[in-house]
Amino acid sequence: MLGDDIPARMLWFMTRCVVTSSASLIALLGAPLLLAQQPAQSRPTSLEYCYQDQFALAPGPYQRARPAPGAAPARIDAEDSCISGDLGTCKRRPLEPASAWIAGARLGDWICVSDGTQSGWVPASELKLEPTPERPIADWRGKWKRDAGDATVTIRARDDRMLDVSGDAQWSSGPDAVPNVGQLTGRAKPSGIELLLGDPRCVGPDRADKADAIPACLECNARLLLVGTTLIVTDNRNCGGLNVNFDGLYHR
Repeated sequence: MLGDDIPARMLWFMTRCVVTSSASLIALLGAPLLLAQQPAQSRPTSLEYCYQDQFALAPGPYQRARPAPGAAPARIDAEDSCISGDLGTCKRRPLEPASAWIAGARLGDWICVSDGTQSGWVPASELKLEPTPERPIADWRGKWKRDAGDATVTIRARDDRMLDVSGDAQWSSGPDAVPNVGQLTGRAKPSGIELLLGDPRCVGPDRADKADAIPACLECNARLLLVGTTLIVTDNRNCGGLNVNFDGLYHR
């Protein structure tokens, strides 16, 4: 009886080993796949699309940022070099409640907010985002001068919906050199805090990649954002001569 039972026991043992080995192999092969599916740690790692004029480069959407219920939002300044290292060493500054904070770039679980003069990264969980209200035409009108660099932008109301924009900028390699000049012209209807002159694809984060792929990007295109009393402008680097652009922060 015992001898007759040996082949059956051996068959059961061999089958069990094959099943166990197969399961182990599947688990082993599946582990890297599962690890690859895990999201990488999300955190701000650079100043990109958050510091000064770069705020207008983000794909958006640009939204009103308010404190989430029960939260006290605090930002890490966009220019703080600590964001490239241990975020725990970064100083967090509360969002001043009197300022109108606008959300721009997203980077993982963080959102860049700006009030037009200061910007920084805030955990998304601390913010409640709302659509940006339409700015009255009167808020856009006027002559705007760039804070850093020789450039002006003039905005006039064509009617109660459309705006006419014209701008002049220049860059010079020295006091005695002939300056390179640039012009910005366009007509558009603002949407929220945004005024687009040309094709929006030409003034997004990947604007350099679109320069030759889209015919419209060979012309001057620009995005203007009105955040509080600050006008934030970025163009596609085709609005003038060498080193001439309209990027920057402007005030009346």
